[in-house]
Amino acid sequence: MSVRKTEEKDSKRYMRKGCRSSFGRKCCRLAKEHRARFYILRRCIIMLLCFDSSTYVPRGIEKSSPNSSNKYYIPDVLEQLKPKVRMTFDDMDHAYSHYCKYAVAAGFNVRKGTDSKSGNDVIKLKYYLCSKEGFNQKKTIDTLEENAKQKVVRANYSKRTACEAHIRVELVQDKWKIYKFVEKHNHPFVSDEDMHFLASSRNLSELHKHMIQSMTKINIGLFRAFNVMRTIFGGFEEVGISKVYCKKYKREINLFINEFDAEMMVENLMKKKEHLHDVFFYTFFWIALCHHPTKFH
Repeated sequence: MSVRKTEEKDSKRYMRKGCRSSFGRKCCRLAKEHRARFYILRRCIIMLLCFDSSTYVPRGIEKSSPNSSNKYYIPDVLEQLKPKVRMTFDDMDHAYSHYCKYAVAAGFNVRKGTDSKSGNDVIKLKYYLCSKEGFNQKKTIDTLEENAKQKVVRANYSKRTACEAHIRVELVQDKWKIYKFVEKHNHPFVSDEDMHFLASSRNLSELHKHMIQSMTKINIGLFRAFNVMRTIFGGFEEVGISKVYCKKYKREINLFINEFDAEMMVENLMKKKEHLHDVFFYTFFWIALCHHPTKFH
């Protein structure tokens, strides 16, 4: 009887600990969310208080349509950066990179549009659009349907303004040629101090990859590695990437390593065999084989 009482007390104690731990995790998660919201709200208030419209210089050239009062904007960039009709490229990627360089200098993002394929499934035509082209389609979900998987839709503000700026490239005799170029935008461009937020201006170079790999080897996390790069490059806007890019690159490395983890483990053991005693090596190899038998077949 006493044994049963002690078991009941132990189970209740473990249940209380589990409830406390789950309740604590929920509280920590809510605290982080509220802290992030207050931080964003504080930054927005500071930006509004510090904003001076007299010193703000918009990018590009603002014009008005002669037939209506609608405004449109022309990028003010160098002539060698502007795409021109009948300009040719070796492949489709070169055309895309050239339009991205033009977009970074102008102050807008680029999005890949639709394409057209021939009968043998070869792309013959491709559109590269301004990121504000078109409108987001709203998805309606019947909340009264019991079998609906999603009943709540987050309200997302659409950043698209039906901008018509784009280029159209076509494949002609193994060369990609620009056949259409629309320069006008119906929205203002990103200011100089916010250029580093553009996705077109971010590029994960070999230097970034080398720094992430080197800091990972000495057990420095991604966020700390990004802070180190921010200090070395001289500011957040000079790094050229964001923390999300670091996380994506680290995830790609982990996925690549998982495919060859057994081979890498055997290779490391063989290297240790050259420097360690044979008895110790075979003992260590036998323990690893017992714990992971499937990885060595």
